Amino acid sequence: MKSEFRYQSWASDHNDNSLAFKFEHLTRTGERYEFVETLRFPVEVKTDGIGKVLCDMLHIALGLSYYKAFLPPEIKHPYALTEEEAAFWNEVLQNGMAEFVMRNKLPFTCLALFHAQSGSRASILERPSLREIPLLGFGGGKDSIVAGELLKQIGRPPITFVLASGRHTGKIEAAAAVMGSPEFTVERHIDHRILGLNTRSDVYNGHVPFSLFLALIGTLLAYSNNQAWFCVGNEASANIASATWNGKIVNHQWSKSFRFELIFNALLSRIHPELQYFSVIRPFTSVAIGRMLSRFQEYFPFFTSDSGSMRQEAVRRPVDRWPVESPKTLSTFFLLAPWLGEADLVTIFGRNLLDEQDLLPTVESLFGLSGERPMDCVGTAVELKACCAAVAQRPELSQKPLMKAALAKHPELSDPVSFPIVPHLAVRLDSCLPASISSQIKSAGLAFLQ
Repeated sequence: MKSEFRYQSWASDHNDNSLAFKFEHLTRTGERYEFVETLRFPVEVKTDGIGKVLCDMLHIALGLSYYKAFLPPEIKHPYALTEEEAAFWNEVLQNGMAEFVMRNKLPFTCLALFHAQSGSRASILERPSLREIPLLGFGGGKDSIVAGELLKQIGRPPITFVLASGRHTGKIEAAAAVMGSPEFTVERHIDHRILGLNTRSDVYNGHVPFSLFLALIGTLLAYSNNQAWFCVGNEASANIASATWNGKIVNHQWSKSFRFELIFNALLSRIHPELQYFSVIRPFTSVAIGRMLSRFQEYFPFFTSDSGSMRQEAVRRPVDRWPVESPKTLSTFFLLAPWLGEADLVTIFGRNLLDEQDLLPTVESLFGLSGERPMDCVGTAVELKACCAAVAQRPELSQKPLMKAALAKHPELSDPVSFPIVPHLAVRLDSCLPASISSQIKSAGLAFLQ
C-alpha cells in the first residue's frame, strides 16, 4: 500500500474560541491513524479571509508533529500553494526538521516535498487597520523577560502571550506577574494518540520547529485582537549552527533564527502589510541578554529558562525550577555569573553551580571542548568561554570546585584576552524590528548594558 500523510480539515468553534485541526496517516502496512489537535484562544478567533489564510498555514505547521511519526514520502493537503509558498514549507522541513533527521540517522531525502498546486485559498476582501501594540510570546525565561522590559522602557508595554500545554503553563505565571502586563493564554491540546505511538520502536520521534508553531499561533492571536505586532525574544546567537549532518548545517534554533524571521515576514506581508513578526532582542547576543537581565533583580526568585517544565507529559516535567542536569541551566548560570554576586546566583539557581564539580563534562560539552554540543537553546561556545574567562578573574568564584577543575584541565579558559567579553556586548545590525521602534530598542538595550 502507498504511505501518505493527509491534512484533512480544520474547524472553528465560536462557543469556546477553539480551533480543531485534523490529520490522517496511512501506512504501508495498511494502518490508519487519525489525529485532532485543538487550540483554545482567550479571544474570538477571526476566520475572515486573513484569519483563514493564517489558520491554513497553522494547519500545515502543526501537522509536522504527526507527520514525523512514519515519514511517508507523500504529503497531501487541500490548500493552494504558490512556488514561493511551497519553497517556504520545504525550507521549514529541511532546516526546521534537520535535527530530527540527524538524531534518527536518516538522509535528508527522507523528508517529503511540498509542491505548488491549486486548491483552497481564502479571498481577502479587506485588510483592516491594526494597532501597533506588541503581543509578546512569553516563556518566563531570560529572553522574553528582557524583551518585555525593553518594550516597557520605550513606552510600548506588551500584552504577553503564553502557549500552554493543555492548561499547564509551567513556571511562567510567577515571572509574568512580576512583569505586570496583561496576559493571554492559548491552550494547546495535542492528540494523545501520538504520545502512545511515540513509544513504539518503529515510530520516529524527535525535534520539530516549535517556534514556527509559536509564530503562527501568536500572529493569529494578534490579528484576532486587532494587533499588528507579534514579537518574541530570540537573540542573535540563535543563528549559530549546532552541528552538521550529511553535509548540511543543523541548527537546533533554526525556527528562532533571523533567516526564519525574514521568510516568515515575507509571507505575512502578502497577507496584510501591517502584520509583523519580529524578535525584540535580535540585535543582542546571549551574553548581552545575561547582562541586561542582571539589572532586574525582581525576577531572580521566579524566572527559569529551562523548558522542561512545559513538557506535555506531566511525569517528564522536572520538579526543580533549575534542574541541575540540564545544559540550559548551566549555560544560563555562566551567562549571568560575570555580572552577579554569589548571593544573587544562589537566589536564582538555589545553589552555586560552581560547587558542583561533577558538572565538568557538561561544561566541556557546552564550551565545545569535548563530546557533542547540547542540542538546546544555549549560549554559543565562544560566548560561554568569554563568560568563563570573566568569572575566572573573580577570586570568590574562580576557586570554586567546578572552576578549579575546568581551569586545571583547560587553563586557556582563564584568559580574557583570548576570550574577551566586551565584543559580545556590541549591538548587531540584523533585525526585523519595525522602523518606528528600532533605534529606541537598541538605545534602551545599550543603556542596560552599561
